[in-house]
Formats: sequence, C-alpha cells, structure tokens
Amino acid sequence: MEYQLLRCDPSAVPPRAWVHRSLFSPDGLEVLTRSDDGTFRRWDAATGLPTSEPYVAGLQETRAEVAAAPGWDWFAAGTGRPEVAVWHEEPWPLPVPAWLPELAEAVAGVRFEANGVETPIPATAFLRLKARLTTASATDPWSRWAKWFLADRATRTVAWDSS
Repeated sequence: MEYQLLRCDPSAVPPRAWVHRSLFSPDGLEVLTRSDDGTFRRWDAATGLPTSEPYVAGLQETRAEVAAAPGWDWFAAGTGRPEVAVWHEEPWPLPVPAWLPELAEAVAGVRFEANGVETPIPATAFLRLKARLTTASATDPWSRWAKWFLADRATRTVAWDSS
C-alpha cells in the first residue's frame, strides 16, 4: 500500500501546530484538519495550500474530533469542553465576477500580460472601479465582499459577512 504525505504550506501553519485530526471532503479535493493550536482549516489535497482561513474553536493541545456534513458546508468539532463548535461556510458562487481580476490588478497597481510584461495600472483606474462597485445594487456574496473590502477600514465591520 502506497501513501503520499500532504505537506501543508509552512507559511500558513503556525510553528509547532501539529495536525491531530484530518478528514477528506466527499470529492477528495480538500482536507479538513484539526491542529493542537485549537484551529481547524481546509486545505487543497493536491497542493497543500489553504482553501480557508483558520477557524479557532477549542482549547490548545486538545485532541478533538472533527466532522463535516456531506455537502462540505457545515462543520463540527469538539472543543475540549462539554460543547461542540459548529460553523457554516457557504460556498462562493461560480463563476467569479468579471470585475474581480480587474480589482486585483487595480489594488496591485499592475497587470501581468500573457507575454509576461508588466503594465502599470494608474490609481485613477482603482478609484473608478471603487466608485462603480460601491454604488452597484447587486447583493450577491462577491458584491457584498467588494463593498466591504472597499469601505473605510475605520468604520467597516470586522468581517465582510458580519452585521
């Protein structure tokens, strides 16, 4: 029997955060892990790169179980206390909006052409795109995230989907 080690991206794993539990997604494309630093995280099974932010639930050093619903959108984990942490990760609708790569380029201030040449993006392009996205009436998750991302950091909520 052969096996392959999934090497998680070291830059995404805190020092000494040993993985104690793991679970494959139903399609085998992701792995959900439970580390002794009290975090849970989803990883790409082929690349070892994170596909989610760490979710903190439980006490450090607790070897808790982890479970996922068949749709891979609801998760549950032991916390080391007489309770279970349950969370929902709504899948993002596909395809991504056409403005998302444009926003990435505007924020970075550069576009990489197919031939590898870098083309500078003026700040005015970012400001025009910001005005267009923040005044749009769309309410899909991508548009809600964009409005949050482009909002004044001093007054916006901590997370894009919080009230």
